[in-house]
Amino acid sequence: MPDDTIVENLQSTLENTKSSEEKLAAVLAAIELSDEPRLRQMTGSGSDCTSTVEEEEKRRTLTRIHELAQQHGLSLDQVFSASRHRIRIVTHLEFLECANHDVTNSQQCLKKATKTCSQCRLVIYCSEACQLQHWKRHKLGELWTLFQDWRPRWLEEQRSPALIHDDQEAAQRDSGINRRLWGTMSAIDILNLEANEGLAASLSRNFALAFATSGDIRNVIRTVNAVPEGYEGTLDIVINDRDEMVQCRNLLLLVTLGMLPDVVARGQGLQLVRMERKVRFI
Repeated sequence: MPDDTIVENLQSTLENTKSSEEKLAAVLAAIELSDEPRLRQMTGSGSDCTSTVEEEEKRRTLTRIHELAQQHGLSLDQVFSASRHRIRIVTHLEFLECANHDVTNSQQCLKKATKTCSQCRLVIYCSEACQLQHWKRHKLGELWTLFQDWRPRWLEEQRSPALIHDDQEAAQRDSGINRRLWGTMSAIDILNLEANEGLAASLSRNFALAFATSGDIRNVIRTVNAVPEGYEGTLDIVINDRDEMVQCRNLLLLVTLGMLPDVVARGQGLQLVRMERKVRFI
């Protein structure tokens, strides 16, 4: 549908609609119509990026839609919030989505990811076309992990990392009823068997591990995942935290993963945990 027609139809609908709910629904429908050609090209196989001219036309159309919404008593916050809600509705756990996402331009490929990036082995795409389309953003984002001599900038500049600055701490305290979302350091393997007891000597050895003030369970997961294949010993792990809410959150995540082995076996456990962490404030 031509962009001018979308805007004209929306204007007519808004003028003949009284309730704010119906107006909001009409605005969201218009946004989806204006975005539909771009999404089809994004998710199609073998298609190139949308041209700059088309992108500029879509931006102008979106601006006109937002202006109409404001003229009829709808704030942009209402529109954006409802749009994000609709996006969440179409997410799923049945399969991993293609990594070809562009948040800046509100583009995403919703196809099933089947082809792993051979450079980093970190992301999966649905096709070579999507991988090529996403390459510029991908190489700037994840590929630094391939370089063994890479060091974070805060180490090079001999300063504290930004993630533990005062403003960042305040932002974390404000999320999840004043609970931190992440810790202030990267996850570590506290056993580090290769550098300590030795891998061969550890295959049948029992270990008792205490995470006295665990916070989130990233160190637990990193440590358990680092145990070598063929390990025949026993890991006794105690997880505790002085904050009861944080401890309950960790327990909930572990129980969920333990009760849904089929989900974990299909490689969807991480998605489920991420989803639960997003709703931790309920």
